[in-house]
Amino acid sequence: LDIGDGGVAFEASFELKPAEGADTNILTIPDGYLDSESGWIKEKFILGVLRPDEENEGKYKITNFGTGW
Repeated sequence: LDIGDGGVAFEASFELKPAEGADTNILTIPDGYLDSESGWIKEKFILGVLRPDEENEGKYKITNFGTGW
């Protein structure tokens, strides 16, 4: 993966609180699980690359966002 100058690879772990009526099966793919007691999707992990946004100086954009390289 060519991150390039100024790019930063990252990993994020997080939890999601699904909106009422949301399909929780889609939100758990591929690595999360629904905690039925709290209603939160837990143990979600995502990888990505943060790169300088060439069109907006001083701003960044996230690319290569997903569950693996």
